[in-house]
Amino acid sequence: MDLNGGVVVIESGKIFGGDSGYFYVGSLQPIDSGVWSSEVTINRHDPDIISIFGDTDVIHLSGQFKRDGEDGRGRPKLLAELAPHGSDVGTTIELIHVANLP
Repeated sequence: MDLNGGVVVIESGKIFGGDSGYFYVGSLQPIDSGVWSSEVTINRHDPDIISIFGDTDVIHLSGQFKRDGEDGRGRPKLLAELAPHGSDVGTTIELIHVANLP
């Protein structure tokens, strides 16, 4: 299992987040109960970091977010299945809910 870390905030149909090399901005639209379509743009802020999609400054991803039960501590999980535009090869990202916004 690959382990990388970052933070994502999902609020009012918007996605904001980042990690040590990239920041993320995107949107979610409901499709069905527990399923959302998504568009996310990832921008590099550290030129020394290479993404899982290669040595690129900007990546446009699309796909879906799906509810996926709970982690070992009872926290809700989402799976994000995202691929670069024009590609069938992507990645699955697990997100774990750790806090509510005020």
